[in-house]
Amino acid sequence: MFDDFNIEELESEIERELPIRSELTLADRVALARLELQKSEVYSPASFAEIREYLRKNPEFFARKIMGCNIWEKQVEIINSVRDNKRTAVASCHGSGKSYTSGRILVPWWLTSFAYSIVVTTAPTFRQVEKIIWQEIRTGVKNCKFNLGGSMLKTSWMIDDLWYAFGFATKTPDNFQGLHSEHVLIIVDEASGVNEEIFEAIEGVMTSENCRLLAIGNPTESSGKFYEMFRDKTFNKIHISAFDLPNVKQKTNVIKGLTTWEWVEDKKKRWGEHSPVYQSRVLGLFPKTSSHQVIPLSWVEKAIERWRVKIDNLKNGESSQSLGPILAAGLDVSDGGADRTILVARKNNFVMTPFDITQEDAHATMAVLGEVKNILSGSSAVLIADSIGCGSGLVSKAMEDKMDIVPFNAASRTERTDATGLQKYLNCRAAAWMGFSELLNPESGQDICLPPDDDLIAELTEPKWQSTSGGQIKIEDKEEIRKRLGRSCDRADALIMSFWILDSMKANSSGTVNSMAGGGSSGRGSQDFQVERDLGYPENQSRYDAFD
Repeated sequence: MFDDFNIEELESEIERELPIRSELTLADRVALARLELQKSEVYSPASFAEIREYLRKNPEFFARKIMGCNIWEKQVEIINSVRDNKRTAVASCHGSGKSYTSGRILVPWWLTSFAYSIVVTTAPTFRQVEKIIWQEIRTGVKNCKFNLGGSMLKTSWMIDDLWYAFGFATKTPDNFQGLHSEHVLIIVDEASGVNEEIFEAIEGVMTSENCRLLAIGNPTESSGKFYEMFRDKTFNKIHISAFDLPNVKQKTNVIKGLTTWEWVEDKKKRWGEHSPVYQSRVLGLFPKTSSHQVIPLSWVEKAIERWRVKIDNLKNGESSQSLGPILAAGLDVSDGGADRTILVARKNNFVMTPFDITQEDAHATMAVLGEVKNILSGSSAVLIADSIGCGSGLVSKAMEDKMDIVPFNAASRTERTDATGLQKYLNCRAAAWMGFSELLNPESGQDICLPPDDDLIAELTEPKWQSTSGGQIKIEDKEEIRKRLGRSCDRADALIMSFWILDSMKANSSGTVNSMAGGGSSGRGSQDFQVERDLGYPENQSRYDAFD
């Protein structure tokens, strides 16, 4: 029947039979259109089932003509894959329109095409569910020229008791229990961050006769269930590189909202073409990581999401005091050239956006120190500062000014070990980086929140560790990192220092303290115990005990 229809004429018929913002739903109007179609001299008689079947078979038509979407070839490939395949996995670069595809097209298409159907949308955090995919759903339905019907809330769309869509965060597999329908569409956004238990629960729902799974996200981790999908023959696999995007191909903004050529060029300079973050966010590939990478990209991404959740809470009325005061700050002092002088401060485990306090004169100690004092004004924060090179003069001056400062000598020896107590480190630099990696590990329970700073992301994920002939862990030389990244890890080093918990500073019976740097006094005496209490540690518990 519909094979005989002219698409343009069908579009006109739909627009005539489904008045703009009609009180009736799209499904209602399509059902009623049967009578009018039978009267038409243009079309052969068609049943309601045939009309609905046409929409089922033509999600691109639905996207363009019903939802009014301007979509590109990879988006078409995704929606056609969901139509044709039980399981679809999409590894995408940043800004490809993947959430737009899920929210504005697939969810309304599924509910419109299949009566008494169910759509489940999920992501690692509720912020991602509400603010990303459901923002697209709500906007798409609101802007649709047809009344798609039902009752819309922030994360649910009810057409009928047995005909609906809803969203939730993937915190527990129990959320997937009790989902029974002949027609079920499950969309997992940011799938790299979803654990295996959730996907096992989803598989329990996939027994429905007409069930579809779309797992979509940035490929941030070269392990886990999302990674394994691209080696699973039951999944249709789609990769999207930024170089596939029409905006990048044509070097102009063909489609608003997609990643641009300028963005790609900027990230090439910031991240380097061989960095894990470039592979993931630009090329849409799972990063080529080694077992010797200090900090995996996926850990950083999870920490950034926690940061965004905190910011959203503040925007929604939560008091900024809930973050607490600035407890510690790390200062990486530049020797000039392309390197920057960076201060990173943290409120408990919430890391503030890095402060670039670089001076034209690399030796402008007083100016840098003045900026640091201004930023930390009103807090009792301990400052951990680079004491090598230009940093040595700044540390000395800060001590003269009675600042609460601890010198950090990256090359100095340390007795610090890993969490097992067995692995030793070559120097303080290795101990600081590997110690922070342990804290950032999602299984640590520390829930560190990192700002979405592009340079910081690249710097944190670039270094690799090595083992010395003596079995100690060292971090690869800065010059090797500089060759790949094009700059020093100034932001990352400052961040790492802000979490360096003074492990070698042990108060003795006289109340004096030995410097972590292995030489010279820190200027701190018996007050160190008070600082430990201020940092939130239980009485009589050292920083070493609390964080190692």
